[in-house]
Amino acid sequence: MTKVCIDDFAIKKRQTYGTIMVDLESHKIVDLIPSRDFDDVKRWLETFPNLKIVCRDGSRTFKNAITASHPTATQISDRFHLIKNFSEYLKKVLKQVLPNAITVIESNSMRKMESHLSLKEKIVKAKKLIKSGDYSINRIAKELSMDKRTIEKYLSLSNKELDKLFMTKLEKQQMERSNQKQKLIKQVKQQYAKGISMRELSKIFNLNRKTIKKYIEINLNDTSLIQKRGRSREKTKPFNKEIQQLFQKGYTARKIFNTIKDQGFTGCESTIRNLVNQLKTIQTSKTVISRNRIIHLLYQPHLGDYLDQKQLVQLIIDYPLLGSFLSLFYQLQRIFRELDLSSFAKWFQILESSKLYGMDSFLTGIKRDHTAVFNAVKYGYSNGLAEGSVNKTKLIKRIMFGRNSFDLLRKKILLRKITF
Repeated sequence: MTKVCIDDFAIKKRQTYGTIMVDLESHKIVDLIPSRDFDDVKRWLETFPNLKIVCRDGSRTFKNAITASHPTATQISDRFHLIKNFSEYLKKVLKQVLPNAITVIESNSMRKMESHLSLKEKIVKAKKLIKSGDYSINRIAKELSMDKRTIEKYLSLSNKELDKLFMTKLEKQQMERSNQKQKLIKQVKQQYAKGISMRELSKIFNLNRKTIKKYIEINLNDTSLIQKRGRSREKTKPFNKEIQQLFQKGYTARKIFNTIKDQGFTGCESTIRNLVNQLKTIQTSKTVISRNRIIHLLYQPHLGDYLDQKQLVQLIIDYPLLGSFLSLFYQLQRIFRELDLSSFAKWFQILESSKLYGMDSFLTGIKRDHTAVFNAVKYGYSNGLAEGSVNKTKLIKRIMFGRNSFDLLRKKILLRKITF
């Protein structure tokens, strides 16, 4: 046996600890002792004279014990612990640098003309976005300024159900008048069919003879019996893109109105003025993101529903240290994943020369264990086997709680020939 990894584990938390050894080639637990002190670990390692490679965490005790017992052995620091320690340093510094709540300008990607939509129109738009598959419920809720539960409630309804549900009082009155008018026309047609003259029908229904004549000739399937008042937003719909472009150029509401009026706009100036005010509000709207969400980017680089690319760029401009930290952390992850030794050397030089705030202690630890840290990238070994064996050891220890001595625990583990 020439290649092993070692790790400590708690026999009784914060009081007594042991050390476990796992063979890197066979994945079997080799031995364990009830101590992690330098002298005990050194004597224990000396009982394995053929060790050439030892993988460990950043413990100075383990480093010194391995050096004393096997001076020629290659020591490898565990990559997981290096990443973990680096992330802990970054989190600590970011908590000092970033405020608890960070205000960022909201993106206008979808929200440019959404604030003036009715609830029904927002639900219809949400259905289209969900169907496209490019947007999550959370993102749609944010962009449309709606509650997620409200969107989920209405998404199951059909378009006909939505029309009926969101019918306004005016629309109900219009429908009622339309039904009454159709009923009246039907009665006029029936009486005329019985041979009653238009003069008599005019007297019976108290209507002008021209109106009677129109009712007789009219088609009952005509849907335009009653003129409906056009909504202001319906009138602006064909000009929305033009209005946005003119607004971005700095045109005033009056100038925009005069421009689109020449293009056929039939609404009034107040409609354009209200729309321009809404665009101004959207342009300067802000959202608050917690510091913990920003720090979470270390572990999940992809942007969530709470942050988009433009907002991240703005954050990095406002807090340059955040950009440096994210870049260095992502680079280190890639280097460890690809075991790229030359890139790691360059990465370390950049970190050392940048003199970033709060990194002095981390750099000191790397320099103190320089060879083992670089061996972590040079070789593909890690301390994962020892970590997994520790978890299994703790499970067996807890199962034997109350009737367990360390000697019995050791025999039970070694006799079971646990493999991973």
